[in-house]
Amino acid sequence: MKNKLLGVLFFFLTIFLAELLLSVFQLDKQDHLFNQHSAFPFFIPGTDEHADDYVTNPHFSYQLNLQSFPIHKKAGVKRIFILGGSAAYGFPYTEEYGFSGYLRRALNHIAPNRYEIIDAAGMSFGSHRVLDELRDIVNYDPDLIIINSGNNEYIEKNILPPTFGQENKLEKLSGILAHTNTYRAVRLGLYYTFPKHFQRQIARDMTDIRSERVVRRAGMVRTAETEQEVLANYRNNFLAMKGLLEQKGIKGIFTTVPNNITTWVPTNDPPAIAQPQDLATWKTMQDKIIKGFVATNYGDLEMVIELERNINSSLRIYPDYATNWYNLGQVEMALSRPDAALTAFLKARDLDSKPVRALSSFNESIRNLIKNDRKFVLLDLEQIFGAEIRNGHTEGLFLDYCHYTQEGHKLVAMALLPSIQKALEIQLPLPILEDTIHSDPITPQQDRRLMAMELYARGMTFSNNQRFEDAKNAFAKVLEIYPFDDPVFKSGMLDNLASAYSSLGKEMEANKYYLLSLKSDPDNTVALQEVGYLYLKEGNLEKSRETFNHLIKVNAYSPDAYTGLGLIAQQQGKAREAISFYDEAVRLGGGNGEIYHGLSKAYMSLGDKARGEELLTKARKFDEFQH
Repeated sequence: MKNKLLGVLFFFLTIFLAELLLSVFQLDKQDHLFNQHSAFPFFIPGTDEHADDYVTNPHFSYQLNLQSFPIHKKAGVKRIFILGGSAAYGFPYTEEYGFSGYLRRALNHIAPNRYEIIDAAGMSFGSHRVLDELRDIVNYDPDLIIINSGNNEYIEKNILPPTFGQENKLEKLSGILAHTNTYRAVRLGLYYTFPKHFQRQIARDMTDIRSERVVRRAGMVRTAETEQEVLANYRNNFLAMKGLLEQKGIKGIFTTVPNNITTWVPTNDPPAIAQPQDLATWKTMQDKIIKGFVATNYGDLEMVIELERNINSSLRIYPDYATNWYNLGQVEMALSRPDAALTAFLKARDLDSKPVRALSSFNESIRNLIKNDRKFVLLDLEQIFGAEIRNGHTEGLFLDYCHYTQEGHKLVAMALLPSIQKALEIQLPLPILEDTIHSDPITPQQDRRLMAMELYARGMTFSNNQRFEDAKNAFAKVLEIYPFDDPVFKSGMLDNLASAYSSLGKEMEANKYYLLSLKSDPDNTVALQEVGYLYLKEGNLEKSRETFNHLIKVNAYSPDAYTGLGLIAQQQGKAREAISFYDEAVRLGGGNGEIYHGLSKAYMSLGDKARGEELLTKARKFDEFQH
């Protein structure tokens, strides 16, 4: 028994001495070679003047800001990464003019070369893309990672496998052993002896929206099922992010996500009002509300109160109509009730039938995830921006639905300072830093590209608020001053101009720009859809079918393509084929009056009068909503 105890003691003593000896070599600095990586590398070693740096992978030049940082971090330097979507990226500017740029300049002002701020946020990144990127970022010796994500959750289905982040017992044991120098020494020895067997395998890039053509802005239909799925994905992704940071011992700041709720009108689904009398009353109230907004002088208290009364009456009949909550918010601001206005605006945002903004449920998830965890810092940006609304500052912080103006970026940068101080457990001269950010003179007005991008963002807001003439002028100006070198981006701008002309009833001009858009990018899904309908209207059924089939090749989830094919089949007297296409369009979330009218006619032509009448009733409900 004594010999066995001595043997065990000798074993542990040997391991202890080996650990002590190997610690001199700082093997943990090389152990990142074995960490899990993202699907595709975000940063790679540079060349020439950047030979000693990591640089943004050129593969992401259209999606990430071009950044560089030393491969070997200098002693005393704090390295801070920022992850998120386009708002954190700095769109429509570059990160120099975003909150990361303001932070970098302010911190460099008080402590030159002591802080590295690396903006790794990506255009159209949802939380699953951010999680994938984080698997790379943790390997670049970060002291702090700031995560700001939530605006893109309804763009696409979460494409990470359901089991992502769930380790089996062997992986957990490997994770524990990976913290020992003895285990690291064995792994590194094998790596340097047989490097080819340990080379990183590059997977398909799941973050590349060029290869994921199924991505559609607010493409997911809101149902009880998708609501649950999207929120679960969001929570799981953040749990995985948090777990990864805990595993690596990296400090993190998690932020809620503010967005424009005062000047961005939400979209609506048709009201689900069963009783014809209630629907008629609701429509009458809506007419009064629209006329009230046109006629009301906000200085006339009596007129404003009458408008408020009509909005509330309409909400009592149907409380889920997003635009009425938005209208109520505008009225409450006019009545100097900022708290009530904020409540109404948030309700409007959360009822948006095509959400591209972070919803309250997302931000509440972040709060619940971080609020009682002392290892991480919660920065509630939504509350900070809400305070600005309560103070009457409802304009000037956003350009469109979620992208900040310069004042908005400065507000985020200043809000981050106390959180950085807390997370890094350091002392910062906060008043000096805040003043430096506030007075930072750098603006993007001198650069043609940046001026064009800001115009584009404002054009989107004009369009969303049905100021189509202003939107047309903004988009036309963008095309005039922007030095286009990206045919895909140019195509998107042409789409926006075409859409503005269409909304103004100028179909010939709209068609001209949709055709130019398709010439610039033959795979542009918006242009394919519109040009397909243009050929259909002209009676060129073969060209129309060819266009819609091409659209399906590019985006197999397009309800509009199947609707178009249904219309073609119907014109050719192929009722059963038309029904098949229409049903597929409905399955993909394309239910609208046009489809239900088409389905009704098809069933009628097949002699199924009952089904035809049922679908005609549905179609009329859509028609009533539209008119």
